[in-house]
Parts: sequence; C-alpha cells; structure tokens
Amino acid sequence: MPRLILSQKNIAWKYEKEVRILSQDKYVRYGISIKSVLLGLRTPDVLKKAIVRITPPTIPVYETYISPSNKIEEGERYVATDCVSQGH
Repeated sequence: MPRLILSQKNIAWKYEKEVRILSQDKYVRYGISIKSVLLGLRTPDVLKKAIVRITPPTIPVYETYISPSNKIEEGERYVATDCVSQGH
C-alpha cells in the first residue's frame, strides 16, 4: 500500500516536473540529470543535512516555502553549517 500511495501524484501538483523513483537498489540509473533538489516543508533538519551530504556540490539543494498565493515555491539554497566541507 505505501508503494501505491508514493507512486501516485495528486492532480493539483501536475505542473511540477517531478520524477519519483522507488527502489531498493543502492544505485538507480534513470537516464536524466538532476538539476536541483527541493526539500519539502516538513523535512526534518537531520534529513536535510543528510541529503546535502550525499548530493554532489554541483547540484543545488533548496528549501521550499508556501507563497502568498498558497503555492509551494523554491526558496533559498539550503546550507547546513556542518556540511560546509561538501561545498554547500
């Protein structure tokens, strides 16, 4: 059941160009380039820091926020103070 829920996207978010990959493999080749990583509104700090650590320095990681028009928008580039050595 969780796999079914995670693999479907609500029609309200159709405008987002998102790819979801659900796999138990350590590495997945999908044939696209990751341009940026967006952290969700409720992403815990510990998970944010872990994502920054494993994301190559050439790929920006952004926090998201809710705009005045109630849309989730890309915010500032996320910088974790203990991840400076990773180039973020």
